[in-house]
Amino acid sequence: FAKEALEDISHQLRTPLTSVMMILGLINSPELTENERTEYLRDLYKLLARMKWLIETMLSLSRIEADAVKFTNERVNCRTLIGQSIDTVSVTAELKGVDIRAKITGDPEFVGDPHYTSEAIGNLLKNAVEHTAQGGTVTITSASSIISTEIIISDTGEGIPESELPHIFERFFRSSEYNKNGFGIGLAFARKIITAQGGKLKASNIKPHGAAFTIRFYHTTI
Repeated sequence: FAKEALEDISHQLRTPLTSVMMILGLINSPELTENERTEYLRDLYKLLARMKWLIETMLSLSRIEADAVKFTNERVNCRTLIGQSIDTVSVTAELKGVDIRAKITGDPEFVGDPHYTSEAIGNLLKNAVEHTAQGGTVTITSASSIISTEIIISDTGEGIPESELPHIFERFFRSSEYNKNGFGIGLAFARKIITAQGGKLKASNIKPHGAAFTIRFYHTTI
């Protein structure tokens, strides 16, 4: 890693780690009610889960960038792939009150690595849920044409500031608004997975509001 990347990782881990230590110091206080202790435990789990996700994502991204990952070339069914990807964020979406809908036309498929592509879509869905308010909707659509297969993840959030669209996939990009509640790493990881398989991933805004991430795999033969 470059010096700046190491500093970013250290900073991203230091903040939740400090919170974890603080909670551990408070949780055994005899003055806490059971409800308060339960709430602290819930916060502790969330913090540790985010730290685990960050570390695992960074390790996977590093392996891909070092060409240490061998992507498979399988015929991937988008219905199955999308179902698996939604499962990874369904609990988070339900707790936040965000509805995830899948709209698949026909029986789209492409040639690629189902495991890593599912991770990429999972990160995009996670990002969409994080930026969608309670009562909002995240929609994932898929369809095939003669040339390519598309998977589009869209949300009903506030969208991405136009000035930041060109930078949204940069690792640890410090967005003024869009990544203020995240680590700025999930989108970089998703794009690396898609482009490493010869696919394309782009971000855009949709009207009246919301963001959309479009994955496109061009048809090849096995």
